[in-house]
Amino acid sequence: MSNRLINQQIKQQARSWVHCLNRGLTDSEKPQLIAWLNQNPFHHQAIYKATSVFDNTNELNELNGIFPLEKNNRLSSFSAKSLFFMIALLGMFAILIGKSVSTFSVFTPEKSVISYQTKIGEKNNLLLADGSKVTLNTHSKIIVNYNQGHRNIDLIYGEAQFDVAKDKTRPFTVTSGSKSFTALGTVFNIQKNNELDMELIVSEGKVLVSDHHNSNTLASLIENESQKPDSIMIITDGEKSIIENKTQKKTLKLSKAQAEQELSWQQGMLIFKGETLRQALSEVSRYTNVQFEIANDEVSNIKIAGYFKAGDINGLLESLADNFNIKYKFNATNSIQLSKANNHS
Repeated sequence: MSNRLINQQIKQQARSWVHCLNRGLTDSEKPQLIAWLNQNPFHHQAIYKATSVFDNTNELNELNGIFPLEKNNRLSSFSAKSLFFMIALLGMFAILIGKSVSTFSVFTPEKSVISYQTKIGEKNNLLLADGSKVTLNTHSKIIVNYNQGHRNIDLIYGEAQFDVAKDKTRPFTVTSGSKSFTALGTVFNIQKNNELDMELIVSEGKVLVSDHHNSNTLASLIENESQKPDSIMIITDGEKSIIENKTQKKTLKLSKAQAEQELSWQQGMLIFKGETLRQALSEVSRYTNVQFEIANDEVSNIKIAGYFKAGDINGLLESLADNFNIKYKFNATNSIQLSKANNHS
């Protein structure tokens, strides 16, 4: 890898760490940041430079997506100087314990096993030890298992996007249910509906879909399938693979608009384009503990379209009332009853 590409990768990693600092480090991220700082003196320089974005609201918006920052933005309580001081402390701490950090396999990029999860309504951006990025959707859990020969992620439940750092010496595989998804230099999204059914969307590069294989078998499989011009096991950018009952059923070519709709959760939004209300509410329910009770088929079969902020139940209810004449009632059981409003009342 050229020095230019290495420097660019370090800059991207530093920006991701600044984003994590902006929202607040989790307990598992703190030792990871220390380990990252301790890997290379250039990491210290890169994160110092990256902290300048704290004085630039536009840059912060870019780091956090295209939508406004959360109300409890840490920008109000963190000055650039405070952050510099925090980074300096972390850096010194990393230097002091550098030797001892390497003795704990959980902290080193060569070998680590770490789990991450989100609660209902949460979304989390992760930076892994090799520079790969993972975005966890609502109610999702992964286990990261790295060793010298392979990078494996186990998607226990939920949905995640993977932006994979290139490393030809260590394949990157996501295991979900009975299937494995191996990156061939790529960005891809996996949604696990249950142990038998899941969906894969490839945004960049290619992904090999297969059953579980050991490292030696996987290497041969990648080589054999890559030579086939029409391999059904290799999904390319702009395609969606649907797996039902452990079987890879079909591959769809997505338009730009379709891909935007499928992956809108990454921007904190849900997009509907003609789904029935029942279908839409099934998706909305993934982001909230509130349950919906629909009065009858007349209401459940109403087709809706629009952009909704994930978790914004009040905004959704107001839109249904204004545009579809649907009334709603909050019940004591943390549920909402939906029915057609009586125009004569």
